[in-house]
Amino acid sequence: MYFRDLIGHQEQIETFGRIYRTGRLPHGLLLCGPAGIGKRLFADSLVAARFCREREAEACGRCPSCKSFAHGNHADLERIQRIPGKRDIGIGQIRELLETLHRKSESDRGRAAIIEDAERLTVEAQNAFLKSLEEPPPDTLLILITSSLQRLLPTVRSRCSIWRFGPLLERELAEFVRRREEPLGQLPLTLARGSPGWLCRMADERLVEGRNKLLGFISGERAASVFDLAAELQACASIPAAAEEDAADDGREQSRDRLLLLMQMLSLALRDLAALSGGAGDVLLFNSDRRESLSKRADSLSPEAVLDALERIERTCLHLRRNMDAGLALEVGLQGVAEALARR
Repeated sequence: MYFRDLIGHQEQIETFGRIYRTGRLPHGLLLCGPAGIGKRLFADSLVAARFCREREAEACGRCPSCKSFAHGNHADLERIQRIPGKRDIGIGQIRELLETLHRKSESDRGRAAIIEDAERLTVEAQNAFLKSLEEPPPDTLLILITSSLQRLLPTVRSRCSIWRFGPLLERELAEFVRRREEPLGQLPLTLARGSPGWLCRMADERLVEGRNKLLGFISGERAASVFDLAAELQACASIPAAAEEDAADDGREQSRDRLLLLMQMLSLALRDLAALSGGAGDVLLFNSDRRESLSKRADSLSPEAVLDALERIERTCLHLRRNMDAGLALEVGLQGVAEALARR
């Protein structure tokens, strides 16, 4: 991935170009913004440019360094991610990284490390990383990527140059869909909230099925019990169990993440209902493809009832993040939504 292939974030690209040409690129960068908007692709493009033999603010794509980077085997780049089956990035991973960074680089361009989902770093791992952020090995670039800036220690944030990224514009999302080889179905772009990654995840056939069930539930078109709905949503979110314990644990984590996506979908639909019930008939809805059914349902609801339902789903998301039993969390949350929306 190179800057010329990146959609959006032109301000950040131009900022990098200006800083790079001065030779004063900070040794620690913290890229923050909503999930799925291209922060990792920006980090890859930045590192590719830094390693490029042409020494320009855009990687050439032709030199040996660019070719090894494109193949994912550049000797001087380290990537840190959560290990499958683990919830966090632990201190052991960071110690291994620091040991590697202190070795001599294979080229004259130094070393680079990209830490994805940096908010998953444990407190111990963040503290172990502090000294390297303050006094990194020579010619070392450290890039942390996060969608939750506040989950990083203030001491970590203060030692980095923070670059903020915002959601893509709708025309940029449309360009992303146009370039993509695999179809994304008929989901409205407004649903993505500027996140290509979110749009790709929600295009999953089983999650689309879950979305349809949820929209039928809150629009009044679905008569099934909340207990049946909770079970159906768990089935839509499930990941086939793996033989190895670690892989199975990661499958459960992915299933919980998919349930959270579905609850976020429900939250967006409730926000649409709140806007419509408050009289904002011309508002741009997240679920713009379901305006008719949502408008019809909103006519019989008060904004207060919808906001109560929304609060209950936010609480359900919190319970899921805290590893409460998924079935119980769903049943309690959906029952609360049903009760709130039954009030006149």
